[in-house]
Amino acid sequence: RYYPYATGSRTEKEKMKKEVVQLGIELSVCVVESMFLLCDDIRSMLLFCYKLWRENSESLLGKKLLRVIHYVYSKDIKPKKRVYNQDGVGKNSFQWEWIRTTWRDFTDGTIVLHRLVDLLGRKDASSFDDRLLSSAIKKYKQQVLKTLEDKLRSAKDGVEVNGFARETIASDVSYFWKSLFDEEATPRGTKTRVFRDLFQPLIDESRRPTSDLRSFSDMIQPILDESTPSTSESRMEINPKHSPYILGRDFAKEELKEEVVQLG
Repeated sequence: RYYPYATGSRTEKEKMKKEVVQLGIELSVCVVESMFLLCDDIRSMLLFCYKLWRENSESLLGKKLLRVIHYVYSKDIKPKKRVYNQDGVGKNSFQWEWIRTTWRDFTDGTIVLHRLVDLLGRKDASSFDDRLLSSAIKKYKQQVLKTLEDKLRSAKDGVEVNGFARETIASDVSYFWKSLFDEEATPRGTKTRVFRDLFQPLIDESRRPTSDLRSFSDMIQPILDESTPSTSESRMEINPKHSPYILGRDFAKEELKEEVVQLG
């Protein structure tokens, strides 16, 4: 196999960083497309967004996704005043059941993207073989993004009716990813404000005595109180229930085996 990036080249490493930024944009577009698919039932859409954020909440990636979700919700969905059904009827809708089939793909997408950001963000250039990073980026496009895009394509008519325009969304959300590798500290209070603005309907529902979201209130209270300890978000480790193959424990070994087979 020909690897386009020479190991140790600073210039080529910067090119890879730009590619990873683009991967973040494309993953965000898939998230937004799912939001548009679910937006006829705001409760289901917000639960989807919260679950996605929660699994990445302590990483820089989670911060980026939260800002994208909040921006799109505020600009394109909230003004349409869609219905918020507190009885949770929408959780059994066709759209919700369909979105559930994509969840593993979104999980893999966020975990692998976090690995790429972490490795490329390290100052020690020799911490990982650039050839493997190049291969990982290629596999991410083929195995993660393509799978998500193919599944979402089957719902194209539904999201377009709700106003989704892929090119416009990609252009809009690209702003949030440009600073992926040189992130500055978020002003105190920003996260709480964004979180309240986005998830207030879920917060209100969780405080009802009969709500099935009462545990949600306990989980988010530290965020609302800003009592969560401040940590370097770009270096927080995501601890998934499963570990995707790309850049996982056996990735380097399997890539080497494949290289040997091709040489033979």
